[in-house]
Amino acid sequence: MPQKANKLLDKLKEKVRSKELVRSKMEGLLASQNIGETDILFIYDGLFLSLFTDFEKFLEDLFFGLIQGLIYIEGTNINSIRKVKISPQQQIELVILSGKDYLDWLPYNTTKKRAEIFFHNGYPFTRLDDNQIRVMGEYGTGSV
Repeated sequence: MPQKANKLLDKLKEKVRSKELVRSKMEGLLASQNIGETDILFIYDGLFLSLFTDFEKFLEDLFFGLIQGLIYIEGTNINSIRKVKISPQQQIELVILSGKDYLDWLPYNTTKKRAEIFFHNGYPFTRLDDNQIRVMGEYGTGSV
């Protein structure tokens, strides 16, 4: 049975909250001088990389879930947004991966371009505004 896309988003939000709790604990340890600055920088690196990976996984799960009809956006019929229907379902990954072992989902314009191929008007991946995409791009390139 298909699940709402919001469930995927809720899972991502929970991961973000969990990482924020760890970050907050580490800030407390730093303030009380129970952890060194070098150590906390490694922790920040790990948290950032983990969050980045979680977000890419969210994009991948959303993309494949929508194309397979396993995920839906409330109030939207999947057939109204999906340009292609690949059958049998086991072939979906082969078609989308196009011979690659994995796909890059960031920078976000990569996801947006891929969505424009497989979904009408790239929906829902094209619903972000330019500022939101710019901010994600800054995080993805490390220029923040």
